[in-house]
Amino acid sequence: MGGANCPRLWITDFGLAQVQSENTRLTMSGDLLGTLRYMSPEQALGNRVIVDHRTDIYSLGVTLYELLTLQPVFNGKDRQEVLRQIAFEEPKPPRRLDKHIPAELETIILKAMERRPEERYAMAGELAADLRRWLMHEPIRARSPSLLERGRKWARRHRAWVNAAAVVLVIAFAASVASATLIWQEKEQKAAALQAKETALQQAEARTQFARDAADGFYTEVAETWLKGQPQLTEVQRTFLLKALRFYEELANEKSADPTIRWETARANRRAAEIHSNLGENARAEEHYGRAIRLLDELKAEFPSEPRYRLSLAETCRKFGLFLKDPNQLLTEESNGLLKRNPARPQEAEAALRRALGLFQALELEAPGGRVYRRGQMACLSNLGNLLRDTNRLHEAVQAYRQARDVCLKLAADYPDIPPHADPDKNVELLMAAGRYKEAEDRIREAGFDEEELKVGFPELEKVQHNWAITLHALGLAIAAQNRPKEAVEYFRRSRAFYEKLVAEFPAMPKYQFDLAGCCSNLGAMLARSGQPKEAEEAWRHAVVVLEPLDAKDPKARQMLADCYLYLAYQLKSPDRTGDFQQVLRRAVALFEKLGSISPQSLTIRERLAEACNMLAWSLCTCADPQLRHPQQAVELAKRAIELATQGQVGDYWNTLGTAHYRAGVWQCAVAALEESRKARSGGDSDDFFFLAMAHWQLGDKDKAREWYDKAVQWMEKNKPNDEELRGFREEAAKLLGVKDQKQ
Repeated sequence: MGGANCPRLWITDFGLAQVQSENTRLTMSGDLLGTLRYMSPEQALGNRVIVDHRTDIYSLGVTLYELLTLQPVFNGKDRQEVLRQIAFEEPKPPRRLDKHIPAELETIILKAMERRPEERYAMAGELAADLRRWLMHEPIRARSPSLLERGRKWARRHRAWVNAAAVVLVIAFAASVASATLIWQEKEQKAAALQAKETALQQAEARTQFARDAADGFYTEVAETWLKGQPQLTEVQRTFLLKALRFYEELANEKSADPTIRWETARANRRAAEIHSNLGENARAEEHYGRAIRLLDELKAEFPSEPRYRLSLAETCRKFGLFLKDPNQLLTEESNGLLKRNPARPQEAEAALRRALGLFQALELEAPGGRVYRRGQMACLSNLGNLLRDTNRLHEAVQAYRQARDVCLKLAADYPDIPPHADPDKNVELLMAAGRYKEAEDRIREAGFDEEELKVGFPELEKVQHNWAITLHALGLAIAAQNRPKEAVEYFRRSRAFYEKLVAEFPAMPKYQFDLAGCCSNLGAMLARSGQPKEAEEAWRHAVVVLEPLDAKDPKARQMLADCYLYLAYQLKSPDRTGDFQQVLRRAVALFEKLGSISPQSLTIRERLAEACNMLAWSLCTCADPQLRHPQQAVELAKRAIELATQGQVGDYWNTLGTAHYRAGVWQCAVAALEESRKARSGGDSDDFFFLAMAHWQLGDKDKAREWYDKAVQWMEKNKPNDEELRGFREEAAKLLGVKDQKQ
């Protein structure tokens, strides 16, 4: 099925004749069994009636019946019995074979398979509309037959015997009147019947091809919408893929000398490879890719002037290259953004992608301007650029991205109906990664995008909307990196508007939700830097709301969620919001702990977890509200932070541990931890000195206590005279030591 702007329906043939009398699956020329299953009753009768589009609707109904039940509608022992069943019997309702099949879907299929053409859907569009209503959980138009209608069908089925008896009487009477005339008519009828049978066979072949392509198109559309952007498969999706796999693997095992059947077999192998890959069965996927490529190579060698075989080979090589780069990808293409992957088999992937590119370029030379060939080149160059980027061959990656952009611009010039901004400029990613933010900004602005043009010309095109959101987000990042936060805020807000529209229209697409949350997080950071703390908090809370449902599905979403909680905690760091502050930090700690258990070697996760533990520990041992103080929890969290810390962070965490030990009444441990803090922080500061003074006082060393108190006051007066937190520690120490501090 085609895109939203140019709907098409492609049909393939999945019914081949078989030899019944031998233990073989080979096709025998002239045998009809493989295609008879999809003939309509009017064809099976062989009458000289008009065979119109309603016959196609019957064939499509049979196709959907077999996809759902995995059984043929009629399973006669031989050709004659199959023809009789099609002509005179009603199909068994699908729910009798599989009770899990939805009743409304059964009604739609049986409506399409009515024996009388006038009782079927009048147009294929009506069938498609009812299927769409069922997918959208809307009432369908088709209705199950009433009791009266069932009675009429029964009468029509048994009327054949009456008609047969009447025909016998008429023939007997006519034979007694003019036997010579009947003999001549019989010869003519046999000749006409033979011609009708031949015509019916040709039509049956065409209709089975129609049904096969319809099934393939149905799978393609579902795969590209229902499964798109999913971080992992649900059980329902896995069941769908397994059923589709059985269909394609049966086709993939066909043997024939006919080039069209071999081509369809190669395509079925490619589909089977994609499904195996998405089910995590990589060895089977590679096996099917190999079969598809071998078949297409043979066809290319035998029929060098036939472009469709080379086009299929190019598409298959590109898909195989993506599989070799990342076998664990889902059905969708590589994602946009700065995420870098480590390719699984980079050399083989590059060879496959370069071969696909060469095939597309050769086809374009033979038929200049072909949009399919140019789109193939653009996709290959973009995929190749990503591979080169991920293997640190940045110069070559830049060249590939530039070539992809040149092809895209030529395509847009020759075909103005193609949406603008078809793909974000990949060179921008490299410039951003290299820290060349001004060049990245200039590159984006050079694209000359026009938001109003997009809204008017392509208001509903999903890919354009998404790429527009990515572009605005990238521009915001480039501007933010140049320390222009207020200007960056505007671009992040515009990007967020596009993402919110996509999330509203495609609520089952986790990728859009993930991208929206990332945009909100960056917006929050820029709002905080612009002196708008309330708006920053709202942006981060929005990100948290979007990400929470994705936590259990995607580790990347969990990491972003944990980061957002940490950023949100900084916005809540005030004495009057201690409860919210601690609650947010506890959630951040729990999330980072989960991430650490999955990726224990990740330095970033360790550092973030240590930071969150330390912040929560400090609040638990220093907050003003006694009900929110938990010194022992603070001790455990501070120890965890020290365990995770890098050399640059550890001093602050020792200070937190010393403070927590003091609050817990373990004076000697407090002194030891605070001394470690001093060593790690070039002698320490008043946060160490005030608590050293109080700990020594509690241990009875009053001279030492006074010495540390004086040192703390001196450091504070010189470096942070107006720090509210230090002022509180100073008052607490002065009161304990009995010092009359004139600054209080």
